Amino acid sequence: MARRRLLIIAIGLLAVIGLTTSLIGTAWPTMRLEFDRPIQDLGLLALLGVATGSVSSALSGSMARRFGLGRLLMAGPVLAVGGLVGIAMAPSWMVLVTASVVLSFGWGLIDPGVNSHVALEHGPRAMNLLHATFGVGAVFGPILMARSLSGFGDWRPAYVVSAVAVMIAVGAVMVTRHQWRAPQVDQDDSRGRTPSLGPTVPYLAAFLLAVAVELSMGQWSFSILEDRGMALEPAARFVAAYWGGLTLGRLSGVFFGQAVPYRVKLAISSAALIVGLAWFGADPGGLGAWSLPLAGIGIALVFPTMVSVSARGFGDQTDYVIGWSFAAAGVGAGVGPWLVGEIGARAGLHIIPWLVLGFVVLLAGISNVAASDAERLAAHRAAAEQAYGR
Repeated sequence: MARRRLLIIAIGLLAVIGLTTSLIGTAWPTMRLEFDRPIQDLGLLALLGVATGSVSSALSGSMARRFGLGRLLMAGPVLAVGGLVGIAMAPSWMVLVTASVVLSFGWGLIDPGVNSHVALEHGPRAMNLLHATFGVGAVFGPILMARSLSGFGDWRPAYVVSAVAVMIAVGAVMVTRHQWRAPQVDQDDSRGRTPSLGPTVPYLAAFLLAVAVELSMGQWSFSILEDRGMALEPAARFVAAYWGGLTLGRLSGVFFGQAVPYRVKLAISSAALIVGLAWFGADPGGLGAWSLPLAGIGIALVFPTMVSVSARGFGDQTDYVIGWSFAAAGVGAGVGPWLVGEIGARAGLHIIPWLVLGFVVLLAGISNVAASDAERLAAHRAAAEQAYGR
C-alpha cells in the first residue's frame, strides 16, 4: 500500500512539472511585449533557468543519500512554489528571470530522485506511466495559459493556478516524507561508489538531445504557428496536441514497455520524429500543424526509455547517473531552445523544425549506442555478482 502511495505521489509530481514547463511557450508572445524583449529571449530565459536546475540535478543523488530523499522531495516543490509566485508577481524582466531560476532549481532537486525511485522500484511500465503524466500536465499548460490570456487578458493568473497545484504536491510529500528511501548500498561494495564519468557520456548526450528536441518543439511551435498567421486559440490547441501526442506515446509504453526491446522503441521513436518534423517544417498545404501530435508521439518514449536503460546499465549507481543525466537534460533544455531561437530570429522561424530535425538524427545514433552499452554493462555486472556468489 505504501509503495503504491509513493508511486501515485511521484506521478503527481511529474504532472505538475509538466504543467509548469509548458506554460512559457504560449505565454511568451504576450509576455515579451510586456517586458519589451526580443523574441529569441525565450531561449535565453530557458538557458538561464536550467543552468541552476542542472546543478541541483547533478547534486541530487549525493544529497538524497546524505539528507534523505523525503526531505529533498519536500525542498524542491517548496522552491518551485516560490518561483511560480515570483513569476506571477514579477514587476520587471530581471525579477522574472530570477524567479525562473528558482523554479528550475527546485525541479532539478526532485526530478532525478523521483525518476530513480520509480526506475529501481517499479520498472519500465511504471516509468512510462510516470512520464505520461508529465505529458498530461504539459497538455493542460497551453490550455490553461490560453484561458488566462483570453479570460483575463493576462498570463499571470495561469502561474498562480500552477502554484496552487504545486502546493498540493508539497502537502502530499510532507505526509509521506519518512517513507521515501534513497538506495542503501554496502560501503564495501564498489558498485555503490560514485561511477566514473567516462562510461556515462553516451547516456548524458542522449538525455541532452532528447530534452533539446522535446522542449524546442514545445516552446517554439506556438510562435511558429503564430508566425504562419494562425490565431491564438487554435495555435494553443495544436501545441496542446503536441503534448497530447507525447502523453499518448508514453501511455502506450505502459502496455508494451517490457515487451519491446529498448533499441526497437528508440528506432520507432526516431522514425516518427523524423516524419513529424519534416512534415511540420514543409507545411504542405498549410497543414503542417497537424504533424505536431506525431512529433509528440515520436519523442514520447525516448526520455523514459533512457531512464530505464540507465537503471539497467548502472544498477545501484543509478541515482548518481540519473542525477548527472538530468543535469545534461537541463543543458539540453536551455541550450536547445536558445540555440534554435537565436538562429530562427535571424534566419526566420520557419527554419526551427529543420534545426530540431538535425538534433533528432544525432539522438538516434547516440541513444542506440547507449542502449547497446547498457546491455554490455548489465551482462558484466551479472557475471560479477555470480562470481561473488550474490
